[in-house]
This record gives sequence, structure tokens and C-alpha cells, in this order.
Amino acid sequence: MYGCFKFNPSSRNARKLFMTHMLIVLLIPIASVVMQNMLLLQQHVKSYSETISANEEMALTINITRLLNVIQNERMSLVFYMLTGKNRTQVELSIEHTNDALNHLGEDLNYLLPADTANHTLIADMRIKTPENETFTGLEYFEPYNALNRYVINQIVRSTGTSISSTVWRQFVVYKNLIEAIESINIAAILVLQFICNGYLGLSDYAQFIRRDAAALDYIASAQNFMTSLSIISEAEFSVMQYWRTQVLINISTGYRRDALVEYYHSVTTVLKNLQMVQDQIQTDVKETILEEIQSARRHQSISIGLVVVILIISPILVLMIQAATSTIQNYSTKLMARTMELRMEKGKSDRLLYQMLPPAVVKQLKQQRQVPAETFDAVTIFFSDIVGFTDISASSSAMEVVIMLNTLYRLFDSIILKYDVYKVETIGDAYMVVSGLPQRNGNRHAGEIAMMSLDLVCGISGFTIPHMKNRTLEIRVGINTGPCVAGVVGTTMPRYCLFGDTINTASRMESTGEPMKIHISESTKEVLDKLGGFKIKLRGTVDVKGKGTMQTFWLTGHSMYEHLTPEMLIPMYKQNVVTEPDFLQII
Repeated sequence: MYGCFKFNPSSRNARKLFMTHMLIVLLIPIASVVMQNMLLLQQHVKSYSETISANEEMALTINITRLLNVIQNERMSLVFYMLTGKNRTQVELSIEHTNDALNHLGEDLNYLLPADTANHTLIADMRIKTPENETFTGLEYFEPYNALNRYVINQIVRSTGTSISSTVWRQFVVYKNLIEAIESINIAAILVLQFICNGYLGLSDYAQFIRRDAAALDYIASAQNFMTSLSIISEAEFSVMQYWRTQVLINISTGYRRDALVEYYHSVTTVLKNLQMVQDQIQTDVKETILEEIQSARRHQSISIGLVVVILIISPILVLMIQAATSTIQNYSTKLMARTMELRMEKGKSDRLLYQMLPPAVVKQLKQQRQVPAETFDAVTIFFSDIVGFTDISASSSAMEVVIMLNTLYRLFDSIILKYDVYKVETIGDAYMVVSGLPQRNGNRHAGEIAMMSLDLVCGISGFTIPHMKNRTLEIRVGINTGPCVAGVVGTTMPRYCLFGDTINTASRMESTGEPMKIHISESTKEVLDKLGGFKIKLRGTVDVKGKGTMQTFWLTGHSMYEHLTPEMLIPMYKQNVVTEPDFLQII
């Protein structure tokens, strides 16, 4: 059988089918590996493209964030100048930095600009032309800056939301929160500076301060939750900011203090610079992470391409090797099959010979190299027979004639006992020994099996003529006894399954004290046969048995199933002129 098909594996079609099967077994995993690597290659190419896009988007984000920072610095320096009249140079420097940031954006500015907005109008329309001639009137004065910053922050979020990698999303969230926090701190600081200068805040400015202050604290707390290693605000600057934050929340009128305004301005700018430094560090970390991802994606892409190429090169070589190996295996299997058939035939012969010498259960135990222990049987029936006048016949016959006579007789016996649940123990000379009830126990049937077999044997050899003595018929004596015995394998060289016990000796005495063509049974056998019923038994009387003393014995004369048969109807199994030579003579 090969799968669902049944055929001769040594045939040509079978060899082709086996070859096809082997090639399919090889090609299926190769195709699977190729497909897997192609899918991985597709994923790596996609990952590489996304990483490149993320790198470009991050570069744009960094440029826009730089613009946002300089705009915020310009706004803060402008507020301080308008409130104190100092640091005019810082204002002009901030405006110059803003212009440089705009020029640095280059083509990226087109992405940032609103529709129909030219480069030169982006800041010019929002910047205060002559701050030294203006009076600070509140936060609404800087609404153009605030609107620009809100717009830039929205563009930052938009520029980094499409291809951001899962490995840097945490850093990106912190980065975005810091941008929002810096903007909220800027606006809140402007309102604090206004409070220090004016001594109070109007209702709308006060509400704006509450919103911006709470938003800044929320963004900073959120950033620190995502990155616990962040150190954003130092204690010195924070104490100053916290003091004026408390004052603004109380919103009680105080006198104008220039030194307090300067102190708060420097504290806020220091905090904002620290935040921008943290922001720059996060930018650097994100960029390094993205570059590592680009290198990793490029490396995995190269490995996938290399694997696909190697597989495509090796596959034909593997196919040729499989073909050669399969042909070798098929040739070897053909020879092995022939040898296996020969070995199976020889094993069958040896098994048949073993089963003829030993019981099958004992043979199986010996084959498994297990010790066969002796076993006690409570009740078995032993059969013994011998040839009447065998000594005289042997004296007047050659050895070969005796062998042919015994072979013919025992073949007849062997064919008869096959019909019964009995085991042939051995033949020694003219003695023929059979037992029932071992090695497989059969209850009380052992006596009935031996009795029926004995009747068949006596009937079967009726008229048996000695082959080389045409005028002389052969007669046998039969003895049967029932009782316990011990059976086991004796010896390691030419092992024999032997029986031991007084039951065997008594059966032998029944045979030796019997009469020709009669079945001599003991009293123990009679008792069992009576229980079975149907057997005809006749009392012989008391017999002096060697080693046992006097015993009451019986003759087994027949069975009720034979009552309707007349002597003419009982046809002996022996056929005249049929002489069988021994097997060893046929081999020779």
C-alpha cells in the first residue's frame, strides 16, 4: 500500500510515483520558504519605505519646531522690551533668528504656509513694526503671534502623525506635550509679566492665565509620566515662578516692581531654555532611533533578498541530489525486497519447525529471550502408545525399513490428532506420547479429547500392513491416565518441552500393561469421562502395576456417537500401498 493506492513498489510506475512524491515533498517546503521570504521581503520593503518617510517627516518637524521656538523667543523678548524698555538688541536678534529659520525651511515652507500665502508675508503681517512707540495693552496685542504659533503647532502634529513608528511613539508624545507646554508657559508668563507691571489682571486675561497655567502643568505631568527620567524644571527657577503664580491666582493689586519683573523674566527664560534643551534631546533620540530602524530595515531587506537568491540557486541542486538519492534508494529497496522475501520464507520454515518441536506460546517466549518457567497443571490427560512386537520387527528389518515404517505410521497419527485439542509431546522409538490440557488449559475436556483421539487412532490403523512385511499387520497398545503434572523447557541446546510427575509414569504403566488394539485407562481417567458422559467403559479388574502396586483399571471401548455405525462402516484411515519416505530422505 502507498497512500490510497496498492501496487507493486518494484514496478516502473511505482518508481515514478515514488520519485514524484519525493520531489513534491522537497518542493513544497522550498516553495513555502520562498513565499515566506517574499512576504518578509515585502514587509521589509514596506517598513523601509515607512521609516524613510518617518525620517523625512521628522526632519520637517524639527525645522518647523525650530521656527516655533524662535517665534516664541521673539514674542517673549518683545514683551520684555515693551514692559521695561531694555534689551532692544535682544529683540532685533530674535527677529533675525526668526528670519533665518524661515530661510532655512526653504521648500518645506510650502508645506507650512496657508493657501495663497507668500513667504515674505508670513511674519511681516503679524510682526509689530515699531514696538518702541507702542504701549503694552494686554495679550490681545500679541494675538498675531499666538495665532501663528497655534497654526505652527497644528502643522507639527500633522507632519508627524502618518508614518511615526511604534518604537518612538512614546518619545513623540513627550515631544508634542513639551511643545504644547512651552507655548502655554510662554502665554502664561506674558500674563504674569503684565500682572507684575500693572498690579492686576482683567477678567479675560485672568481666565486665560488659569487655562494656560493648568494646560502647562498637565502637559508637563503627562510628559513625565511617559518618560520618568525627564528633569524639566529646576527648584530655583520653579520657586520664583510658583511665587508669582500664587500671586496671580490671588489677583491682588500690588505695586510695580522692576526688579521682580526682571527676576521673573530670567526665571521663565531659563525654564523655557531647559524645556527646549530637553526637546532637542528628544529630537536627537528620535532621529537616532529612526536611523537605526532604517539600517535595520535595510539589513533585513538585504538578508531577505539574499535568502531568496540562495534558495533559488540551491533548489535545482537539491532536486538533482534528491533524484540521485531516490534512484539509489529504489535500487537498494528492490534488492532488499527480494532478500526480505527470501528471509521471510526461511523464517516461515524455521517457525514451522519450531512450532512442531515446541508449543507456540513457549516459542514466543523464547523468541523474546525470556526465561520460560516451569508450570504446574492440576489436571491433564496423558496418552502413551507403542507397537506390539516392535523388538522382533526391528530385529528382522533393516534400519531404513524401520524408519520408513515409523514415518508412515506417525504421519497417520499426526493427521488424526490435528482434529483434537491435544499437544504431541514426543516420539521415542515406537512410543508415541500425546497430552491434552497443556500448555493451554481446557477445563475438563482434556480427558474427552484424548479418549476420542485414542478411539480414532485405534480405528485408523486397523489393517495397517507393515510396508516391508506384506503378510503382517501392525498393532498398538494404548494407555491413558489423568492427573497433575509439571511442564517446562529443559536444556538450552536442542531444548525440549518435557512433562514431569507421577501422572506420566502411571500413563506409561497403563500402556505397558495393556493389550494389543485396546485402550487401557486408569480409574482417574474413568471418573472424568463419566462426568463428560457418552463413553463406553468396561472394567478390566485389578492389575499389578510396577511402582504403584495393585490398581483397578478399565478398557475404553467406544463412544455413543459410534453406536449407529456397523463394523463395515468403520473404514480405517490407513490406505494400502501408500508408503511415505521420511523428509530427510526426500531432501537428500
